[in-house]
Amino acid sequence: MARNFIPLSEVVDDYILSIESDDYASSASDNIIRTYALRGIREMGFDMSRIIRSLKLSVNQTITPLNCQMIM
Repeated sequence: MARNFIPLSEVVDDYILSIESDDYASSASDNIIRTYALRGIREMGFDMSRIIRSLKLSVNQTITPLNCQMIM
């Protein structure tokens, strides 16, 4: 499985080049745009990361089937 990586600097530079004069970000400095890009990636990491929890149980060889009933 291949993974393709694009440096953040390339994304930010392309964005800066595509800004038009009437764009909201036209008056923002390049450093501010880079800061917001880094902050956005950090937030995506918080939102999209998963915590996998597992529990390892030892199995006894003498276990017999249990009668499991749902109690309401």
